[in-house]
Amino acid sequence: YQRRVHGKQWYQRRVHGKQWYQRRVHGKQWYQRRVHGKQWYQRRVHGGCIRFLYDEFSVTLEEETKIKFKCEDKDRLFDLHNPADAQKWLDRCNKILKIRHCNGANFGEDGRTVFSNAANMFLLANNEWIAVGKGTLKLVVDTNKSGGVPDVAAVMTVPSDNGPTGGKSYEFITAPYIKPKGNKTWILPKAMDMHTEFNQQTLAFRFPSENDAQVFQNIFDNSFRAAETEVKHDADSRLQELEEENKKLKEEIAALTRKKERLKEKTDALNKLIERARKQGKLAVSGNDQNLLDDDDDNDEY
Repeated sequence: YQRRVHGKQWYQRRVHGKQWYQRRVHGKQWYQRRVHGKQWYQRRVHGGCIRFLYDEFSVTLEEETKIKFKCEDKDRLFDLHNPADAQKWLDRCNKILKIRHCNGANFGEDGRTVFSNAANMFLLANNEWIAVGKGTLKLVVDTNKSGGVPDVAAVMTVPSDNGPTGGKSYEFITAPYIKPKGNKTWILPKAMDMHTEFNQQTLAFRFPSENDAQVFQNIFDNSFRAAETEVKHDADSRLQELEEENKKLKEEIAALTRKKERLKEKTDALNKLIERARKQGKLAVSGNDQNLLDDDDDNDEY
């Protein structure tokens, strides 16, 4: 009776027994490993994948051709069979770790701005687009010791209503994929926010004109194709060509805009002269001729 009902040994072990109760309900080992345990969560959810911007690991080069990843759960060794390929992998991994540890400060030190233009920025949250604001969007490319794979950052600066000193900057590492939304908007489905521990975001940038949007696409796509200088020597020249192309397009747009304004001024002046002459009875303008002038004015776009 004491052992089965009130027996100290049985009752404590089965109901309030410290060993049983802690292990099954609040036991630190069981509870942490199954619910919040970091090792269990990473091993069960992420499996053998190494998330370079999030997981704790280090990488070393062994025997000239082997890359060794030292992870929390176990070490992983890859033989690339070629010293040059192994060195590229090592440089690439170290570059990602550098970006992670310095929160993207490398773009300010080693990066080069290849695109700068006005744009409206939007963030996707809960399947709804949220307007962040209008400002200046820049693409910054860093190819320094990156294993031949450029890193491209999108930097958006939104000025403040209180003045130029109160603006806010948004900085993202971009993936080499964008998709259009209309003729003036590009969506970046995968962008990592360097201000919030590289949380993945979906961005959209709307440009003032179709030409600006096209220039952005060309430079964005070609920035990821450019390789590091010591691996592909024409990378800088290609980026320079893109910058010059962007500059020429902007100059052409500005020239066409000025031409349109001059033509409009001449048309307005001519219309005033005709109207004055008509009122004075010196010139009679038929309805068809007047409509023709109006049509020319409306369609005078460049």
